[in-house]
Amino acid sequence: MRRSFVSCFVLLTLSLFAVGAAPRVDRHGDPLPDGAIARLGTIRQRIAASKLVFSGDGRTVIAVAAGRAVSRWDAVRGRMRDYRLLPGRPTDQFWLSADGRLLAVNEDGKSLAVFNTESGARKCLLAASALHAAFSRDGKLLATGEYDKSRGRVRVWDLTSGRDRLLAELPSYVNDLAFRPDGQRLFAAVDNHSLRCWDVDGGKEIWKNDHWASHLAVSPDGRTLCSDTYSGQGTLPTWDAGTGRPLGVSTGRPQFSTSPMVFTPDGQAVFVSDYRSVLLWDTDKCKIRCRLEGANVPYTVAPDGKTLISIRGALLQRWDVESGKPLYPDTADLGHTSAVQAAAFTPDGQALVTTGADGTIRVWDLSTQRPRILLRDNLRYWGGIRQKHIDGHFGTYCPPILAVTPDSRQVLHHTDDGQLYLRDIRTAKKVRGFDVRSADNKARVGAARLSADGRTLWTLAYPRPELTSTIRFENQGSLIGWDVANCQRLSSRSLTWAGDVEDFVIAPDGRTVAVADGSVRDVRSGKERLKQPNPPLSHPFAFSADGRLVAAMADRQHWNAIAVYELLTGRPLLRVEAPVSWSSRFAFSPDGRLLIASGRDALHVWEVSGGRRLLHLPAEDRLPAWAPELFGTCLAVAPDGRAAATGHEDGTVLLWDLAPAWRLVERPVAALTAEQLDTCWADLLKDDPRTAYPAMNRLAAAPAKALPLLRKHLRPVTIDAQWVADRLADLDSSDFATRAKASRALAGVAEIIEPRLRRELERTSSAEVRARLRRLLEDPHLPALPPESVRRLRAVAVLEHIGTAEAGELLRKLANGEPGDRLTRAADAALARIAAAHAAPTSH
Repeated sequence: MRRSFVSCFVLLTLSLFAVGAAPRVDRHGDPLPDGAIARLGTIRQRIAASKLVFSGDGRTVIAVAAGRAVSRWDAVRGRMRDYRLLPGRPTDQFWLSADGRLLAVNEDGKSLAVFNTESGARKCLLAASALHAAFSRDGKLLATGEYDKSRGRVRVWDLTSGRDRLLAELPSYVNDLAFRPDGQRLFAAVDNHSLRCWDVDGGKEIWKNDHWASHLAVSPDGRTLCSDTYSGQGTLPTWDAGTGRPLGVSTGRPQFSTSPMVFTPDGQAVFVSDYRSVLLWDTDKCKIRCRLEGANVPYTVAPDGKTLISIRGALLQRWDVESGKPLYPDTADLGHTSAVQAAAFTPDGQALVTTGADGTIRVWDLSTQRPRILLRDNLRYWGGIRQKHIDGHFGTYCPPILAVTPDSRQVLHHTDDGQLYLRDIRTAKKVRGFDVRSADNKARVGAARLSADGRTLWTLAYPRPELTSTIRFENQGSLIGWDVANCQRLSSRSLTWAGDVEDFVIAPDGRTVAVADGSVRDVRSGKERLKQPNPPLSHPFAFSADGRLVAAMADRQHWNAIAVYELLTGRPLLRVEAPVSWSSRFAFSPDGRLLIASGRDALHVWEVSGGRRLLHLPAEDRLPAWAPELFGTCLAVAPDGRAAATGHEDGTVLLWDLAPAWRLVERPVAALTAEQLDTCWADLLKDDPRTAYPAMNRLAAAPAKALPLLRKHLRPVTIDAQWVADRLADLDSSDFATRAKASRALAGVAEIIEPRLRRELERTSSAEVRARLRRLLEDPHLPALPPESVRRLRAVAVLEHIGTAEAGELLRKLANGEPGDRLTRAADAALARIAAAHAAPTSH
């Protein structure tokens, strides 16, 4: 049997590992996690973290993500030394001491845990619900800003004894806190109110003024206080730290400081950020000393003030402050420098295409594992990228649209202005575009799907939320069908839903869509295809390649279950327990036998029929620096189903070997008696898929007996062409009863002969015929799929599972039926998937 390059790559890699000829490292020499066969990109200088700080000696940088993932980096080489995951749930409310030795984490809104970052041990647990916190420089004290019932308060905690002292009750909450270097004074920026200063030992308020700020910084000598202006006026006031009186206002700097400010060791300048870069602002001369282009939030300044380390996206970089130049080697061409947002294998299995929050689309040759940048600045770093706060963690969870045409020659991608493009994968040139924007230019693409043959594109467009002037509890969009060859619109149907505007998935045939409100609907009729459970299904969704199955989160309240439904009957097939979340990703193997899920903390693989968990790859102890509650940012399965790719927040992609799962699924050839064969065929008729799917497995495991049975019962669906022509002619009869009878007759087969009806609609000049044809094509009636049709479609899945030449011969016969019939379409698509799974490499 011929195999795709992905399959060959998996087999070769595993055989080398088996004889000890190849170490488990990526192409850059860094170790691979157990279960992974390759890493696309590099972990060097890649880290997903939101806070950084230098150690006291300036040799180490401590990085923290989600209050739980602590990594320590060699500041000179930019290499990670170690990684530790602290116990507890992720949160975005955490604070580091000045030297990074201590970490305060808001545990549950009621307590504050203080950890030693070197050992991972919890130092103490404080009864404080902090919105802000700050350590004294010696690490002995912790100040907390708390807020409850419209009142704020500031407390100081002795971390040795665990005792606290109340410094003040406040009319609002605290935006920032800072100790004087000697720990004897505490400064606070109180929201919409004032700057304040207290004597820590005595608890007495020393001064306050009426300045409103969001960030504070104290000079190394403790004499000067610097703040920003909360209103973003482009000013940087400095204050006498002893009296609170203004010393001056530095004007003319870029607006909107986006991070805490840091004084230089001499106290004469302050580091600030303006979204695009980090500036060193001379507070006396009111001018920029230097601008570190490319540096961003978060950042930390070395103790000597000569260098600065920042993270932009996921790329760690060290900067020379005097020259403004980066000091670490440029690794941007080695892989994405921000979270990977989407991944898609080429159908020939030769390459993987990825998009990242760094604004690039990259094509990875799977033989060399080297990337080529197909497009740069597709969606700029923040433009078009939705950040969502899930389970205490911020991250990019709405990947852009990405697909590869069946011939593996073109990539479909979208831009933030509401357009989609097909781009040549070799030359990077635009081939054609699809503009979903309406006349008022207020539209974006929420989802897209290419048909299996690449001839049709379906897009779901909706108004830009930022351009709407009123709050709406319902959203409305349009599902548009396109002729890919000429970029013409074939159809457009409106869709109304409740919930987020981007949580959609379109089925492979474009006839079903999973909507943000948890419903799975028939596009033509708008009716739900599933018997909705309680609690209802919710995003994320995934359709199987043949459109028979849909997977979704089953319990959004507890985030612990995935459900699989059969769309042919609208009934449940499988429910499995696993830690999942809004950020999880689900996918089926191309033949629908495996369900793969990138959950909160692991990659899972189940057998769809029966629900056995076949593979479990936890993130902890496997991924060198994973973001808590987020195993991967995206998920793709190879065309032959033998490997899966997961994108990650550090900009890398991991390829995982699914062979261990397949070894458990692929059963030995079975011998079935005539009676057992008849029982299996009868079970395929059952309404409950939990009875039918085990029968499908038994038939697939006994191809010698199953194929004669299927040849006996399966016939291509055909409708007499003359009968159709006669009924179409009757639509233009002078007799009303004849016209009505013809309409009723055609309505019963409208879905099957849809291509014929559309050709007649274009041809006829009769207004009467055109009106009746439009009603037939747009009739919202959704008849239930007959049981016999369900059985035949299940039988097509059995043939695909068998996948032999004899099975392919029967599928080709079935694919010669009426073009619009479900059985015809299913057989044709199954043949295409079998061909893709068996495709030989073209260049290796």
